[in-house]
Amino acid sequence: MDADTVMRHLGVFEDKTTKNQRDSPLLRLPAELRNKVYDLVLLNTQVCMRMPRLYADAHNHRGSLALLSTCRQLRHETSSTFHTMAVFKVSTFVLKQLSGSYLIHNSERWNSIQSIQMRGYEVERWCNFADIYHYETPRNLGRKGMYIGFLPSLKNILVVYHVDDDDDCWGYSYRAIADILKLHFGKSNLCVRIQADS
Repeated sequence: MDADTVMRHLGVFEDKTTKNQRDSPLLRLPAELRNKVYDLVLLNTQVCMRMPRLYADAHNHRGSLALLSTCRQLRHETSSTFHTMAVFKVSTFVLKQLSGSYLIHNSERWNSIQSIQMRGYEVERWCNFADIYHYETPRNLGRKGMYIGFLPSLKNILVVYHVDDDDDCWGYSYRAIADILKLHFGKSNLCVRIQADS
């Protein structure tokens, strides 16, 4: 692309940005009010993480992801809030794939994720492994299979069990589950919640 073409594209982009700011009731609000709106819309948005893309949970908060797709200015203004306030549903498979990705480790947005949701039966597998090897093996593996340093801003993990009416919710105590998650993520201050979902 030559310089004239680039300048024309930049001019079109600037015109669209100016038009959005002038015509959009949301973008005409002061930044402080827009940020409060973004916080309210994005709080507890649930995002299902599957490789290689992210999918919004089909029945929760479709509008919050649409907010990020509206225009470049809104995407820029809401992206960090989205990664901080959303709850990312992850499997151990996705965690393993993401933790090995150079792009994720060096992404400010991904490193700002504070809340994830995991399936109870996958966390129980980690507990079974720890029981068999008396909590020693994960440390002796040289962090292999552990997520120390991954998701450095992580503060909350919600463990969800999908159960039938006659099944037990979980086979391990809350403390055992919390301890194993703290061990795997290398964070002693994780807030772990357990929820049964029938």
